[in-house]
Amino acid sequence: MSVRKIVLLFAGLVVSAAASAQFYSGGEDPASVRWSVSRSAHYKLIYPRGMDSLARVYARSLEYYRPLEAPSSGYLPGGMYRRPLPVVLHAFGGSSNGSVAWAPMRMDLYTLPEAYGPEPLPWTASLAVHENRHVSQMQFGADGWFKPFKWLTGELFAGAMAGIYPGSWFLEGDAVVAETALTPYGRGRRGDFLNYYRAAFDQGDWRNWYRWRHGSWRRYAPNHYALGYLTLAGARYLYDEPLFTADYLRGAARHPLRLRHIQRAFRRTSGKKFQPAFRDIMQTFQDLWSAENRGPWTPGEALDPAPAWYTVQASPLFFDGSLARLEHSKIRPTRLILRERGKERRLPFSSATGDLRTDGKRLYWSETVPDLRWGLAATSRIRYREDGKTHDLTRSGRLYNPAPSPDGSRIAAVEYPVEGGTRLVLLDRDGNRLQQIPAPDGVQYVESAWSNERLYLSFIAGDGGSGIARWDGAGVPETLLAPQAVSIAHLQGTADGLLFNCDRTGVGEIYRLAADGTLYQLTATPYGAADFTLQGDTLWYSAQTRDGVLLHKTAALADRPVDFAAVAPHPVADKLSAQEKALTPPVAADTETWSEAKPFRKFPGIFHIHSWAPVYFDYDRIEQLSGDVTWREAGIGATALFQNLLGTSSGSVGYSVHKDADGRWRHAGRFQMTYTGLYPVLELSADIGDRDLFQYRRVRQESGSMALSFLSGQPVEKPSFRASLRAYVPLNFSRGGWHRGLIPQVSYTFTNDRFNKSLPVLTVADPLEGSSSFASLSRLEPGDNVFMQRLTLSVRGYQVLGTAASQEYPTLGIGAETGWQTRLGLEDLYSNTFFAYLYGYLPGLFPAQGLRLTATYQHQSGAPTGENAISAIPRGFQDTRLSSWLAAHAPEQVKLTADYAIPFSLGEWSAFSPLFYVTHFVVKPHADVLTFAVGRGFEGHGTLLSAGAEVTARLANFLWLPYDTAVGFTFDWNGGPDFDFVAEQGTELARTWIGGVFTVDF
Repeated sequence: MSVRKIVLLFAGLVVSAAASAQFYSGGEDPASVRWSVSRSAHYKLIYPRGMDSLARVYARSLEYYRPLEAPSSGYLPGGMYRRPLPVVLHAFGGSSNGSVAWAPMRMDLYTLPEAYGPEPLPWTASLAVHENRHVSQMQFGADGWFKPFKWLTGELFAGAMAGIYPGSWFLEGDAVVAETALTPYGRGRRGDFLNYYRAAFDQGDWRNWYRWRHGSWRRYAPNHYALGYLTLAGARYLYDEPLFTADYLRGAARHPLRLRHIQRAFRRTSGKKFQPAFRDIMQTFQDLWSAENRGPWTPGEALDPAPAWYTVQASPLFFDGSLARLEHSKIRPTRLILRERGKERRLPFSSATGDLRTDGKRLYWSETVPDLRWGLAATSRIRYREDGKTHDLTRSGRLYNPAPSPDGSRIAAVEYPVEGGTRLVLLDRDGNRLQQIPAPDGVQYVESAWSNERLYLSFIAGDGGSGIARWDGAGVPETLLAPQAVSIAHLQGTADGLLFNCDRTGVGEIYRLAADGTLYQLTATPYGAADFTLQGDTLWYSAQTRDGVLLHKTAALADRPVDFAAVAPHPVADKLSAQEKALTPPVAADTETWSEAKPFRKFPGIFHIHSWAPVYFDYDRIEQLSGDVTWREAGIGATALFQNLLGTSSGSVGYSVHKDADGRWRHAGRFQMTYTGLYPVLELSADIGDRDLFQYRRVRQESGSMALSFLSGQPVEKPSFRASLRAYVPLNFSRGGWHRGLIPQVSYTFTNDRFNKSLPVLTVADPLEGSSSFASLSRLEPGDNVFMQRLTLSVRGYQVLGTAASQEYPTLGIGAETGWQTRLGLEDLYSNTFFAYLYGYLPGLFPAQGLRLTATYQHQSGAPTGENAISAIPRGFQDTRLSSWLAAHAPEQVKLTADYAIPFSLGEWSAFSPLFYVTHFVVKPHADVLTFAVGRGFEGHGTLLSAGAEVTARLANFLWLPYDTAVGFTFDWNGGPDFDFVAEQGTELARTWIGGVFTVDF
């Protein structure tokens, strides 16, 4: 391989990493949404028309926190760029989130407040401080030695550097540090954020950093948010270094060729290597937690023996005389476990739900249900189970956390309208609205619970903090517990008050609020108690252990009076806040500048070019649902990438110069675009000049009673042109834990290659033996010279369960696709092809194993030239001539496949970190069987077989790519009753195949 090709391939890999991380779209807002744009001092807000007040609130919060980020991060958000940072408000979605992308440069804020166990901080402030920190972090990619690349590649390079240098754990961990240090709240003060580390450290689980970062197939590890915070907050606390992030980012920008930047940062800060310093951090947290005086512990008895796989058991309650609960684990997606009609049922269940609640006859919950078409639109429905069936109580709106009254006649829920704010809604048993009680401005209602005719409410105050109020049926709810810097969740009413969960002691515990306002603490647990239900004198609750969050029970309740305002200190978080205050005071924020709202036009920004490169690379696209990236070529030329700010349009324009097979230099262009802003998704691509166009023609030779027809193609010295358009509608019917969809699609391909349908008929003389044959033109059957075009129509449907963390395949599922393909204008010469594809998943013999089965069928019409719509060759047959032979001579084909996934662990291999980290291995035995009906010169049926296995090591990262990677090999043995016959037809089949496997899950 030449040096030039090596460099270009390396450039392609770097850009692909950036593409997967930065060319990001969280979905599409409904096409009917009209948009407005306004500007604050440093941000350009793009938001749904009519939501000016909501946009103004976000602008003030963003501007307020902007200067606060700079001292400890080293960079002012957006300070390296002159133009205001675009901020897009997505108001119709079903998730609470935010993101910062750098190609194109923008911030996406999903304005739905968190409804299930939120932080005690208004959602606007939470997003502003966290996402502003990400903007700060991105600045280093345009500083120092990186600065010239801003002009050379646009916005692409800074995004790529964020993935290569700090990585996701650093970016997210530092953002959590910021939200904890710059507010009195933040996840660093939440009792459930680091509680697994409490249990692990206390029981001697002292893994090295890489094993905590990547986990394993078998062992649980908290996510990169928690580890990032533990690492960076621990460094700032233990070594009193508030500028740790600033020094790291500036160091990367000024010395980009230095390796192991994080190790250098820890050595500079602590005087120790990274791993010993991290062990000191773990020990520091353990010492702080051990010094807490929260005992004596409430004695608790586990409901079940410790499971073999990390398991979370949640939302226990008694329904129909037995204990129901939600459960998920590393080998099982979420399930509802209950006893119904005398039998235990384990039902698939959505993970996007709140607590289970019951009135004794119905089991209620709220569930986020995606829109039929739009990825950024959803409803949160009240659903219930009764008489063994699941029903929708509501089908519209965004209603959360239902609380049925004791007699079941009313259901209280909290609603989050798209325009902002919250309100309490009362429904009757049929889902009709009885009453609405709006929350005061800036207050977020979260949960409710009935106590006789009174309704208790948890809320988050406008300036932060969680509290509890009571509503007596009229007027304004009365505050009983004034807001504090604590989290409140899982409200349950009793005959004389309220039970709830709160982390005021540093971990979640269960409390009782009496009708007279006295607060009692019922539990004291080593690592926290979460979901619960009280049955008689026995409390059932979920408690953190090393094996999971598991159900326990106790009758020994403390029931001791406590002061709600007496919140335990958070030594690490408090020191972070003190460090921020001690840094150079930032410039005062401009929170009042606000321009007049103007319409934001969708069309002009469709081709917003954000990045470019002085090389050509073929960037196919990042698929909306799967995140798949395909790279086909890198070479001399140039490429420009575009994506609009709404995330509905993306694509690329490329120019390349390359040599063809004849050694001639060619100038070629490529354009591709995906547009998701209409009801059908449109994908357009076009190529010009990559080769010469081809002129195809047919010839017929006759000799006596014998005749032979054949096709030929000759290049014409004119540039080729190829364009394709694909339109599909991804309809989403998912709910209840099942992913369901229907995808009708049509694709059309046009080329300027021509097919001359005229038929010259040659007569071949039959001279004496030893003489030459003579051919003469006997007649010419006229025909048109038509363009080569292809049309494909298909529809796919699927219904599958989710895939748990340790599974290769979904636990259960089925899908099917059927379609038809034709060549327009050439139907009499090229076969029309009908195809069908069926696939399914079944559980394996042991946990985490799974079986995948497929069946493919295609049938060609009786035209003289055959074409396949899909490939049906068994996977061990790598010779492409077999595919051509089957297309030409097998008008009917059936392929069956079976794959059995066997993941297994040989321990976590961290010795090669940070180059790569092995989490586990997977062996996939597989077998393919192809049967085909032979025609067009041959007669009969045929069968080919292929059997083998794929063996891969699964890596949590590979070099600078922080994505799951599979590395290994696949081997197959090929055979079948008709192997020799097919091999004799010029296909040169091999009995064995061995190939390498290298895949990266972007």
